[in-house]
Amino acid sequence: VIHGNPKEGPWQALIDFPAGMTTNIHTHSAKFSGALISGTHHRGANPESLVTLTPGSVWSEPAEAPHMEKCGAESRCIFIASMDGPLDTKAVELTPAASE
Repeated sequence: VIHGNPKEGPWQALIDFPAGMTTNIHTHSAKFSGALISGTHHRGANPESLVTLTPGSVWSEPAEAPHMEKCGAESRCIFIASMDGPLDTKAVELTPAASE
């Protein structure tokens, strides 16, 4: 943690994801911003919409925006992240697509 307290309020920290790590689709109640320092990082609303980020890439997501993350298989992902509130994570329940 660079400053703040992720359990209590606004914060900024270095995050280190292991190679190949994938999260579920989730939301945070605070705005989330980040900048990739090393590795290949994939982000998007679902597996079909992942965007590949390389070192130097930046992103920002509004509060409550569903997203997932995947670190490339070749090396760990290190990024700086900040939130304007506490770090919380709520899984997004996927519903089956409506049949036509």
